[in-house]
Amino acid sequence: PVPQPYEVIKKIPYEVKVPVPQPYEVIKKIPYEVKVEVPVPKPYEVIKKVPYEVKVPVEKPYPVEVEKPYPVEVEKPYPVVVEKKVPYEVKVPVDKPYKVEVEKPYPVHVKVPVPQPYTVEKKVPYTVEKPVPYEVKVPIEKPYPVYSEVKVPVHKEIPIPEKYHVEVPIFHKEEHHDHHHGY
Repeated sequence: PVPQPYEVIKKIPYEVKVPVPQPYEVIKKIPYEVKVEVPVPKPYEVIKKVPYEVKVPVEKPYPVEVEKPYPVEVEKPYPVVVEKKVPYEVKVPVDKPYKVEVEKPYPVHVKVPVPQPYTVEKKVPYTVEKPVPYEVKVPIEKPYPVYSEVKVPVHKEIPIPEKYHVEVPIFHKEEHHDHHHGY
């Protein structure tokens, strides 16, 4: 159990040693790695990185905080060895559920979207294609004759009275208005 965590710690400083001399590469590598690590290797990278990072900083407060409640409950030096085994043992079982959890959502995610777009795509074009050409054919024949007759009288009648009314002096307008009222 000792050589395993030691190798992981050695790998982290080595990766930092390479980008340290290049400030430009470090800034570019940090956002890129974080973006990819979150969606794709979410459970794998996060679970592995979490226990490792916590192990280092927790080592300081971990013995102090645990040393207080532990002796009061058991009051023996033997539990100290068990505590060291607890963090190491957790690393092993995490690898097991990780594989099971990924296998479950993976097949379900692919199965759900596959039948959804297939059924929707077939229904959309079939229903739209039929009513569109059929409905358009009927109304086109109707407005065709009405459009010709309506445009001729309406267009001629609108500009003639409007232009004439405006050009005529106010006197004629007032007289006509008064006459129309029929007071």
